[in-house]
Amino acid sequence: MAKLAICGVSKRFQGRNGTVCALENICLEVQEGEFLVLIGPSGCGKSTLLNIIAGLDPADAGEVREDGRPVWKPGRDRSVVFQDGALFPWLTAQKNVEFPLKQMGLSARERAERAAYYLHLVHLSRFRENYLHELSGGMRQRVAIARALALEPEVLLMDEPFSALDAQTREDLYVVLQEIWQRTGKTIVFVTHNVREAVCLADRVVLLSARPGRVQAEFPIQLSRPRFIEDVDVARIAHQISCALKEGIARVRQEEYDEDWQPAEAGVFRAAGGVMGDSI
Repeated sequence: MAKLAICGVSKRFQGRNGTVCALENICLEVQEGEFLVLIGPSGCGKSTLLNIIAGLDPADAGEVREDGRPVWKPGRDRSVVFQDGALFPWLTAQKNVEFPLKQMGLSARERAERAAYYLHLVHLSRFRENYLHELSGGMRQRVAIARALALEPEVLLMDEPFSALDAQTREDLYVVLQEIWQRTGKTIVFVTHNVREAVCLADRVVLLSARPGRVQAEFPIQLSRPRFIEDVDVARIAHQISCALKEGIARVRQEEYDEDWQPAEAGVFRAAGGVMGDSI
């Protein structure tokens, strides 16, 4: 049985110009201990799909199952690391990690021990008493990862957690995250728009098409670890995925063009929904 089974998931939103289909009939399985990366063009529904897996957003059709059980609300078995970290600036690194553990009812000693362990795992033991303004962006994201891991979830969900960081910090965190994954054996679902980042981290990269998001292609990554962003094989596979991504975007743009534009009379541009004459 797959750890996660995404079965025919579709999601629509009500926009200013009508209903927008964000995801359409997504079918996907994630195995126990797998590092899966979702990638695709902006607006393809990557983060929406992650929120549905987390139980933060309901699907309009289909369902997500974890170990065969339907997911319909957030749970401690699934932790999320967001792009901005979502940390509390008035708390130290240690107290940020302890915060959800207090909500779970753990004793002060248990909270402190568990927080110290996971801060050590992300190489922040020396900074556990520091406040967020005393930490770099990369260090703050490591605190967010430690907090998510401290819940000891079965699945770690990560929504573009490194996108706001500089290149050197991202590369450092690629190494840290691979270490954490190998040591903990967590199932990870990771969203990014960075193709090289995806190849550097993933066991498998799933490419979603432009809106509506569908599974366009899957790429197993069978490279030894640790991997680094400048590795030749990482660049080679990233190029293959980038080509598939660009082909998908070009195909959707052509379909939109064919649907929205009709042959025009002389001097008149005729677009879907109206006519624009020479006066513009």
